Amino acid sequence: MLSNRTQSRIDMRDPKRWLKSLLAVVALAVGIETALAKEAALRPAIPSLDEMAGEWVPMKDVASPPAIHNLHDILLGRFDLVSFSYNPGYSILLNLNQERRMYPTVSLFIGDKEWPGAECRWFPYKILRRNLDCGGVAVETDLRMISEAGAASVSACRPSSRSAIVWP
Repeated sequence: MLSNRTQSRIDMRDPKRWLKSLLAVVALAVGIETALAKEAALRPAIPSLDEMAGEWVPMKDVASPPAIHNLHDILLGRFDLVSFSYNPGYSILLNLNQERRMYPTVSLFIGDKEWPGAECRWFPYKILRRNLDCGGVAVETDLRMISEAGAASVSACRPSSRSAIVWP
């Protein structure tokens, strides 16, 4: 005598029953594939880092300078073209009373004047600051956090030439 479990199996000697079961499995697989394809078409594509960037914002409208935080380090751009605050190992959540350090001790002077940043733009991995009229010269700076190195870099260029001066 066969158990109930054995009796519920499809009898391969009954072609009609076997064919119905096979068609049901194929229909189920096609239905699942179609549903997944429709869901994927409705789901928006994952944006690139550059697509997540903000627009150019006048510095006069910015309450806090733009910042990059990777849950381990924090890098804050300042309102001029080159200075920034950077604390390796600084965590907003864990080190609320930690002192922040200002870098660099250099300034960017053009024609005996230090020019402020007129606009800034935030990216997930960098901060751009620019002033298109620094005594007749347009200047754009690029501030980046160097991941896992405990460092930051600033580069400055004329937006039209893209030749850069880099401060390590």
